[in-house]
Parts: sequence; C-alpha cells; structure tokens
Amino acid sequence: MVGMAGMPLTLLALTPFADRLSINSIFAVCGIVTVLGALAWVGIFAARCRNRRGECMSSLIFTVGTAHLSRSVLEAQKCKRRRLDLNIIGVLTIADDVTPSLIEEAVGRASVRGSVRGPDAAVKALKARMR
Repeated sequence: MVGMAGMPLTLLALTPFADRLSINSIFAVCGIVTVLGALAWVGIFAARCRNRRGECMSSLIFTVGTAHLSRSVLEAQKCKRRRLDLNIIGVLTIADDVTPSLIEEAVGRASVRGSVRGPDAAVKALKARMR
C-alpha cells in the first residue's frame, strides 16, 4: 500500500519543480520517499503487534524474489511461541522435512503472489493460511 501511494504523492508534490529537475532526480526522490514510507509503515506495524507483556506475537517476513521455509526456522518460531506472517512476491519453497502440523503451528498468515513449491501436504497446509 505504501509503495502504491508513495510514488504518485511524491510526483504530485514535485510537480511545481519538475521543469528544474532532471528525470533521474525526480524518480530518485520518489524512491527515497517510498522507502521511508515503507519503513514508517513497518515501524507502526511492529508497535501494534506487541501484547501486554511487550512481547511480539508474530514475526513479519516480506520478500521479493525467492524465500525458503525450513524446518529449523519454523521450529524456532514455535519454540518462541511466535507465528510467522509471510508476505512473499515471487517463489516460496518449503523444505521436504516440513510437516503440515508444523506449518499450522508456526505460520499465522500467508500471502504469496507467485508460486509455492514443496511437499504437497505442506503446500496445502500453507494455502489454508493464505488470505
């Protein structure tokens, strides 16, 4: 959402100066504003995910490209009593030793814009977590 709003709003703000700036500097400023907006959004999200004791109840993973879910990562989240919130744009691969029950216990929400590869049962369990 931040990326969708950051670029047009920055371009709108730079319109009065467009004739004095090169196209490279305009898009550089737009990119910087978009990244800063995304960091602010993550900061707001991190502040909201805390419970009464100040512990974060979920971990956010945002990846553009390829991501890999291994058994060790999922078990570590399970031991910490945390859930993973996955936002993947690209390819998500799941290790062969990951069980569907481990995915159900360790993954809170998942959003994958792309493909999911791995054992059929694990992929089915992950797709049940997708919104």
